[in-house]
Amino acid sequence: MKSYDILSVGDINIEITLTNLKSMPVLGQEILAEDVYRTMGGSTVNTAVGAARMGLRSAFVGKVGMDADGAYLTETLKGFGVDASHMAVDEHTPTGVTISLATQGDRAMVTCLGAIGTLTAEDIPDELLKSARHLHVAGYFLQTALRPMLPELFERAHALGLTVSLDTGWDDSGAWAGVRELLPKVDIFFPNESEAAALTGCAAVTDAARELATLCRTAVVKHGKHGAVVCTDGVLLERPAYPGEPVDTTGAGDAFNGGYLGAYLRGLPTETCLRYGNAAGSISVTRRGSAASCPTFEEVRALAER
Repeated sequence: MKSYDILSVGDINIEITLTNLKSMPVLGQEILAEDVYRTMGGSTVNTAVGAARMGLRSAFVGKVGMDADGAYLTETLKGFGVDASHMAVDEHTPTGVTISLATQGDRAMVTCLGAIGTLTAEDIPDELLKSARHLHVAGYFLQTALRPMLPELFERAHALGLTVSLDTGWDDSGAWAGVRELLPKVDIFFPNESEAAALTGCAAVTDAARELATLCRTAVVKHGKHGAVVCTDGVLLERPAYPGEPVDTTGAGDAFNGGYLGAYLRGLPTETCLRYGNAAGSISVTRRGSAASCPTFEEVRALAER
C-alpha cells in the first residue's frame, strides 16, 4: 500500500489578493478593489489541497524561507489535510509572495519568487517518490532550479510506477522553452486555453488539445467559463462548465486539476474526470480564496452527477 495517492511538487507562497476590480490597473492611474486578504497560494499547493479535499491522500513538496511566512504556510497546509512533512526550507532566501488582482471574469498575478525558485530534484528523493501513486508538478516557469531537472525526475517517477501530470502556468518570456520536449514524459497535461494556444499556435481549443495529445498521453485544456476539452488516444471530449455567479477566479484552474485527478486516481472514465474537473472549477469561482475555495468530493460529485 502506497502512503500517498498524489505527491505535488512545486510552488507555495504568500498570496495577497485584491478582489472585484472593475478593470486591470493602468500605469499612472489608480483603481479600487472591493476587498483584500492574505492567504496561502501557489498553483501546485492549490492542486495538492484540491486533491486532499477530493478525498485523496495528498502530500506536498515545496520550498519556503526560514521566516514567519514559511512557518505560516507549513501550518496552513497541514490544516487543509495535506502532508507537509517533506517541505524544504531555504535558510538564505525569503518565502515567495504573489499579488493577485481579480476582476469578476479573470485575474492577473505578480510574483516575487523567493524560495520558490530554489527547489531542486534533490528535495524529492526516490524513497518519497516510491510512497506515491501519482506525481503532479505545476508552476513550471517559476521553478528555475527544478525545471532543467524535470525530465530526469519524470523518468524516475515512471520507473518507480507513478503516473505524472504537469501544469506549466504562463511563460512571461514567450519562449515556452523545454515544454514540448518534456511532454512525451507526461501522462496528463493541464494547460489553459491561452497556454495551449501559445504552445501550438492553434486558435481553437479543440485543435490545440488534439495537437498537444500527439506529444503527451492526455491533454486537458481548461477553457474558463466555457468548460474544458480533453483529448486522449485520439478521442476528443468537450464539456461545459457548470453555471454559477463568479466571486473570485483565483485558483479555479488548480481546483479543476484537483477535481480531475480526484476522479482519475479513483480509476473513473475520462469523461467523468472531465465532469469532476469542471464541477470543482465551477464551485471554486463562487468562493473567495484559492486553496480555501477547493470543494469536497461530495460537493463535486453532487454537481457533476446531477
